[in-house]
Amino acid sequence: MTETGSVLGSPAYMSPEQALSEPLTPASDIFSLGSLLVMAATGQSPFVSPTLAYTLFNIVHVEPDLTRVPLDLQDLIAPCLRKDSAARPTPAQILDYLGHPPEHGHPWPEPVHDDIDQLGMELVALAANPEATNVLPGARRGVRTGNRTAMVEAAPGRSRRRLLPVLLAVLLVLAVTAGAAWTRWGHADDQQVTPLALPLNVMREADSCVWLRTALGTSLPAESAGHWPTNISEWTFYPNSSFGCQAVASKEYAFDFNPGAYLFGLAATGLAVDGRLVFGRAYTTSCDRALQPDTAHPTSGVMVSVWNQDQCELAEYVLTRLARVTSVPRMADADRSLARLDPCALVDRDVLTSVIGSLPDAPKEASAHSCVWEGSAEVQVNLRQVKPPATPDPQVDLGEGRLLSAPKSNVAAICTRAYPYRDAGGQQEQAEIRVHGNDDNDSHCTAAESIAKALIAKLPK
Repeated sequence: MTETGSVLGSPAYMSPEQALSEPLTPASDIFSLGSLLVMAATGQSPFVSPTLAYTLFNIVHVEPDLTRVPLDLQDLIAPCLRKDSAARPTPAQILDYLGHPPEHGHPWPEPVHDDIDQLGMELVALAANPEATNVLPGARRGVRTGNRTAMVEAAPGRSRRRLLPVLLAVLLVLAVTAGAAWTRWGHADDQQVTPLALPLNVMREADSCVWLRTALGTSLPAESAGHWPTNISEWTFYPNSSFGCQAVASKEYAFDFNPGAYLFGLAATGLAVDGRLVFGRAYTTSCDRALQPDTAHPTSGVMVSVWNQDQCELAEYVLTRLARVTSVPRMADADRSLARLDPCALVDRDVLTSVIGSLPDAPKEASAHSCVWEGSAEVQVNLRQVKPPATPDPQVDLGEGRLLSAPKSNVAAICTRAYPYRDAGGQQEQAEIRVHGNDDNDSHCTAAESIAKALIAKLPK
């Protein structure tokens, strides 16, 4: 279901162009119809995933699994679910493929048939619209050609006549339950703004505090500020350990802005910023709001975390302002910073395998500056910036001038080692390796040092 200026619909049934906040045509509804028919036939959406971010990723990038769909329906549904909107059938082609219902026999009560007849007339009217999405002229039917489904000429047949009542019944259910089943995610403002779309590498290299201060301007609306001062000059901005930025107004009020943050445990809030869904969560002491601007990396996004549970409105306002910065500022010395590096790519898989056993194809968690692998133990690699401690931690000498700091852990099963890469602006950039095992022994520290040694060899000199 589409509406100009808003994102409307249950995410599992959105079209790729809707998930990407691109302009919509009637072909978007054809895709949603295909998804709905899969649900009607199998009881499950073809793209649903445990997290909303992965559901949207599947819609845009993953081909649907139709093996549980009856073959007759596959021929109809597969063309509807093509990623390319111009390659989907038009409503007229769908009607021609289905043919007309049998003249005799009413499988449902008369009121249902009355509604089906009404919807049928509306479909015919829609099919007569010359501006409907155009694929190829003529009546066409989906058939298999190798691994693809093609639309070819076909005459109405008995099996297709059986499908028309099914299709119309599904449309009837959709029409009757639309108010309850479709979720409104929020209107974009009247202002025409290109939705935030940032590759992960841009988020890695962003100057977060400059980005944040640019986004906020000089003042904050009173209705969004809550207890915060509306004059931005009363705020102080500090770089945080994740190459993000922390804004502080007093000892009681602070929030963090982290580009490239790991989007864990978030749910849709029912809001959108210029077509981008806003995800969120709230704890007893904080409120998180996030956007996912890189569909190639659905677990990473732009996050604002306000350390007051009742300040979600502030988090939403700040996130909106950040999304509308047209040019994200880059760190002045990004070419020399650890921030630009992919932490997952720095891990030597052979060394990691020797530590935690066989590895999965992908890490358990991945964000702009952190990567977590899990096997017999959990290994986390963090690229971060911190103020050097007043009292230096003990050190471990790896030889050849490579020294690791060895902070003491309060948990015996966790060992942390950190390699100081460089000093910049009063901060020390570090590559931190943390190994968390199931028992209390020194092998975790030996493992952390082995991983660190291989990682250091991959760092730019």
